[in-house]
Amino acid sequence: MVMQFYMRSRPYRRSRHAASIEMLEPRLLLSAEPLGLAAGLVGVLDNEWEETEPSFVTDEIVAIRMSEAKGESFAEIDELSEATYGWAQEELFASSPEDSATNPGVELTTGFASWLSGLKDLTELFDLNTLDMPILPDNLAALFGISNIVAAASAPDFSGFSELSDLVHALVANGFEVISVEGGLIVGEDTIAPSTGDTIIEVQWTVNFASGIEVVPNYDTSLLHITNDLTPGLTNGLSLEPAFSWSGDLEFSFLFGLDDAGFFIDGSSNVRLGITGNGDISGNADIGAESDVSLTGTVALDQWVGLYFSESGERYRMDQFADGYSSLIMPLAGGVGQFTLSGITGPVDFDFSFTATLNSDLGQRTIDSEIVTALSGTVGLAGIQDDSGDPAKLAFNGSYNSAEDHWLLTIEVAGDLQIAGQKLSNLQIDLILAVGSLSGTGSAGLALAFFQSGNEPMAASLSFEFDTQGFEISGVVTGEQVTFGDTDGMVLFSGTGFNATVAASSAYDGAGLSGGMNVTFASAEFAPNATAFEAIITDSDSDGVALSGTFDFASEVVLLQIDSLLFTATGLLHITAAGATFRYDRRNDAPDQEYFRLENLDVELIALRNQSATDPPSVKVSEFVVRKDGISIESATATLGDIEIAGIVGLSGAKVGFENVVIQYAGSAAGSISLQAQAGFFVSRGKLCQWAGVACQWR
Repeated sequence: MVMQFYMRSRPYRRSRHAASIEMLEPRLLLSAEPLGLAAGLVGVLDNEWEETEPSFVTDEIVAIRMSEAKGESFAEIDELSEATYGWAQEELFASSPEDSATNPGVELTTGFASWLSGLKDLTELFDLNTLDMPILPDNLAALFGISNIVAAASAPDFSGFSELSDLVHALVANGFEVISVEGGLIVGEDTIAPSTGDTIIEVQWTVNFASGIEVVPNYDTSLLHITNDLTPGLTNGLSLEPAFSWSGDLEFSFLFGLDDAGFFIDGSSNVRLGITGNGDISGNADIGAESDVSLTGTVALDQWVGLYFSESGERYRMDQFADGYSSLIMPLAGGVGQFTLSGITGPVDFDFSFTATLNSDLGQRTIDSEIVTALSGTVGLAGIQDDSGDPAKLAFNGSYNSAEDHWLLTIEVAGDLQIAGQKLSNLQIDLILAVGSLSGTGSAGLALAFFQSGNEPMAASLSFEFDTQGFEISGVVTGEQVTFGDTDGMVLFSGTGFNATVAASSAYDGAGLSGGMNVTFASAEFAPNATAFEAIITDSDSDGVALSGTFDFASEVVLLQIDSLLFTATGLLHITAAGATFRYDRRNDAPDQEYFRLENLDVELIALRNQSATDPPSVKVSEFVVRKDGISIESATATLGDIEIAGIVGLSGAKVGFENVVIQYAGSAAGSISLQAQAGFFVSRGKLCQWAGVACQWR
């Protein structure tokens, strides 16, 4: 069967390809069906051809044999009548291959050179007027000298290649990637796909045009785009000095070519600046409630800024850039930038980090940013110690509340701490750190080791309140039967109706913990386990309080005011005193630690009786001292007058003397009590002996 073909003509393509049947032949051989032999084929007629529109035709007989592998019969294309189609042939050869308007090498070179020339107008977009990049400065174009780099770019000259096959070889040799070409082509071992539609040639050029670009060395803090947005809720003013280096790589990625409308640049083309760098910063800022806080930190970058066409799937013509590139091209960005700061404000030793991750959707031409801020560190609260007694450093992690513009620093301590030597448990603190303020609340349990109910320490529930100056503690604890004992287990007091209120504070200026507890007992007994004496404390003014005082957190000293004391040393002496002050120093382990002292005290000698009265005689003692190991009476003498002892001894002009008398809690005694008289008597075996001076007269 004889088949005849004709092709639809394309503008400006005639003189370039009409004389080269080789460009048509591969396209015919690529198809399995006559109707699909080539994109330009529009009709197949049997035996005779009927013109439907002006067409592209050949000027010679072409004998093409279809591939036997496709199972088709051989077909011949008869010589087309030159007389019938002579008008088309003359038109096909009307232009010469060297004509610049129809030379693909000239047109590609001219268009690409024009595009590169206009690139310098793009560099101003790197200044990110429309894109706020965290950490990166706004003046990237000047910082990296991009305009000078782009201005140095030049397009290769391919104007001498009028044949597409020659042009393709030249492009490949110069590092360009030919994506497709009309009719397809084999270059070396690579097969270049045939172009589709009205595309003649499509070329990709991706090159790292400038590598390792260093910033201008004499930069200042304007290099850093560090604003208050980088330190939300932390500070409103940063003064930082950088000491680091950045470098950049400028990459061109252009997809361009020729189609029926001429030169085009594809919307997927871009110019991209990759930026890396790291280094240190230092300076000052107002953080929390403190001004001029010394700061150190780091900056690390691995980011890119790219200039992209606003429509990725469009083909752009050079006349569209007549008014500049900025209306058709937009900046996008990606990568990670991190900014850290460390400093100390009040009790807070903090580490702050700001990490910005930028993700650009190149298909949708959108950019999303993920900002992660973190605040961690330690809080040192004066007066709170660890198990070893050293000042405690409490770790915290902060979370930023964007609605309230503050940081919440949460502290939870699983182990036990100490406050004034007492066990502090389940400590939880929430600090709110904001620009210009520091406040918060907390709670904990306090176990009082020296106040016990039964065998368990008295427990108080504490509340903490924080402000810019420090923190305050408050709490209440009560008990019916409470003992107050030393660390070695010796009970000093046993009382009923125990009440204690905790009220203390600590300043951030290092002054430490102040305040403590106020305690009261309705009734009490001193040293209830003592065998040598008895000491009862009573309420003498009917206010319901027999014993009251304080425990000072700073000194760990207990001061208790005794309302009324009734002290009796069995068979020896009796003391009644009011207003005695008991002092107990928990840090003093000396056995002779003094608890309280009574001066100029009347001591009744219960072993003696006045001859004229039934009451025991009393003696004025200058100092009566209660110590950790017992009771002591300092040296004292007194004239008692006439006394008798148990009705069998009588003394006239008697005098008594005390010399370092010590009565210990366990019952042992030391020292001496002397008794002198001018005259006296005693009864022995029913006989009375009287004396004056030395001699005794029996009766």
